[in-house]
Parts: sequence; C-alpha cells; structure tokens
Amino acid sequence: MQSYEEVAREVDGIVDSMGEHIDGNIKKIVIALRMAGFPTSSSCEGHTNWGLPYPWVEVYALEQEGVAWKKTNNLERKKMQSFIEDFNKSHKANHHLLLQNIGIFGAFRLQNVTWDQNAEADLDKLLDYQKEMDSFAEFIFQKLEANN
Repeated sequence: MQSYEEVAREVDGIVDSMGEHIDGNIKKIVIALRMAGFPTSSSCEGHTNWGLPYPWVEVYALEQEGVAWKKTNNLERKKMQSFIEDFNKSHKANHHLLLQNIGIFGAFRLQNVTWDQNAEADLDKLLDYQKEMDSFAEFIFQKLEANN
C-alpha cells in the first residue's frame, strides 16, 4: 500500500481538462479513497454559487469491455458500501453518505445527499457536508492503519 505522502503527491498532480487542481476541501477524501484502492475519476468540494451544493467523488474503474467493466465497478460499489455501513455504525451523521449511480457501466458517486436541481445552496449545509466527508476520510485512514 502506498503511503499517505505518496498518494497526496499523486493527487496534487491531478489536473482537469481546464488545468484546475483537485479542490482543497475534497482532497482528503480523494486521498483516503485512493489509498483504499478505489479508482477515483473526478470530484468536487461543492459550491454555493455554481455547480452542486455538496461535495462528491466519482468512482469509475478503468475502461474495460462492457460486462467486465460493469462487474469491476459493481465490486468497487460493494466495497464502498461496506465502508459506509461500518462508518455509519460508529459515527453519528447529520447527513448520511450515499452512492449515486453514474452511467451504464456501474460507476457511482460518493455524496451526502440525493441530487436535487432545485435545492437551494446553503453555506452552512455545504460546510456540514464537507465535514462529513472529512470524517469519512479519517475513518478510512484509521481502518487502513488497523489492517496493517
């Protein structure tokens, strides 16, 4: 398993098609997920003035043949769901984490709420959502450390 520092350096080097780096308030969970072996493909810390008003991380396995790709993504989803269930047992959450389907090949987004295009952006909620993602990241770090 790669160290936190190695994965953090990789994550710091990721840029999107517009040359933007990963948002600072989502970086911790991206690092945790990658350390746990999840193939993250995109993320956002959430915004109150544009985009979605909550943080999310997309998990999408590297492209494969159709059925194999869906199978790989479904395995990742089961693994993530197990992490979430364990987290929820030990953590009182204001906004439970959930997995939102993406596309036809089984990819998904880790997020705090179900997408609602009419939801009003609220800074206090966004900060709560980000805090919940950070708590989940810490949970993953602790779980990984306990397994080593």
